[in-house]
Amino acid sequence: MGELAKAYEYFADSARMDLDNLHHNTEYGVHTACMAGAWNCVTFGFLGLRIRFNGLHFRPQLPSQWTEITQNIRYRGRLIGVKASQGQAEFCLLEGEPLVLHCAGQPVALSDNQQQIVQWK
Repeated sequence: MGELAKAYEYFADSARMDLDNLHHNTEYGVHTACMAGAWNCVTFGFLGLRIRFNGLHFRPQLPSQWTEITQNIRYRGRLIGVKASQGQAEFCLLEGEPLVLHCAGQPVALSDNQQQIVQWK
């Protein structure tokens, strides 16, 4: 939605729920839903991952506080390395059969541990 400052604020609240004991109840156990929510914020929010009928689509938008996001993603028997920064993303097929994914509307063919870089404005 383009509300990166607000998204980052919500992400930080979720990620720090137990670390900062925000609801004064961490002694009763960790908030696993908050942990999952933080992962979802990074993956589906800041990396912009969408799973569509024709495969994976990325449209990264990093918060201003971050210089990059690095994450490995499992998809249909494959392991894909993703590294996103402002205006650029790198993809590498670490395991599995070749595939084509999309980043910022551009097709990206991955095979055999070769790195592919996508840039946009």
